[in-house]
Amino acid sequence: MKKPYLQGALICERVLEEKDGSLSAIRIVDAVVHRGPSEFTYPVTVLCVVRTDDSETEVPVRIEMESPSGVLATVTSAAVRGRRQNLIMNTTVTFRQSGLHWFNVYVNNTLATKIPFTIISASGDNLKITDSVRGQFS
Repeated sequence: MKKPYLQGALICERVLEEKDGSLSAIRIVDAVVHRGPSEFTYPVTVLCVVRTDDSETEVPVRIEMESPSGVLATVTSAAVRGRRQNLIMNTTVTFRQSGLHWFNVYVNNTLATKIPFTIISASGDNLKITDSVRGQFS
């Protein structure tokens, strides 16, 4: 088998799958504003589109989250089989600090891409955001 390819990976609110197999990623998120304690949980959906040239071989896919301090934690994992696989992984992640987190996507035990995800801590009504923020959590 030739190496499997990650056609795309993103974090969103949900994924709709039509009867013909086509997908729609709803509310693609790359940042969340959080008001409250520094440790909190947040539901995420990770969509990974994997392509191979072999329909029989099982390919492992693993997502690890890397915190701003460099701590790694496995978020979820699964295996795909077939030439065209759309992997939709719904999970809840515990964030322990604000800042830039990375969701590292491994395909066949090789780092395929990194998805950035920023946690912005907010207190009171004096929040000034310079980065684009596409998710809200309160």
